[in-house]
Amino acid sequence: MNFSPSIALKVGALSFFLWGVLHLLVGLNAVFFLTDGPTAILSMFQIVPATNELDSNLQNATYLGANFLIDLAAFGILAMWLAVYIWKGIYVKPSYFISLIVLGIVDTAFVLAMVITHISPLSEAIWGPLLYVLGGIFTTFGLVGEQKLPEKI
Repeated sequence: MNFSPSIALKVGALSFFLWGVLHLLVGLNAVFFLTDGPTAILSMFQIVPATNELDSNLQNATYLGANFLIDLAAFGILAMWLAVYIWKGIYVKPSYFISLIVLGIVDTAFVLAMVITHISPLSEAIWGPLLYVLGGIFTTFGLVGEQKLPEKI
């Protein structure tokens, strides 16, 4: 299949946008923390406390989990915002590099902390990194291809 650079950029932008939507939706689970308290976060990570009374370490872990989810939602919003810039051709190179670096760090941390430790099953965890890799490949192809096109006269 022969993609033009502008189509490749749009496919890459769409991949980054979907990455953002996925992470925003997962991050919105922090709402359960706000409504149902710390045990809601623990049940999300499949940890069931013996009692409703949490010791201080376990309670601190729930706050860390809530922080993780809120950060994830923020990274999702950032990814969607950058994807719109790439799609529209506004600030494409900065958006491309920020997407590659920041989203790459987020996904690498996720794989190291959640996938390798088997907290998140691979069948569910594959979608974020897959969308990131597709976004990176297509936007790279689009940017490199655009540089090779002759300038309009």
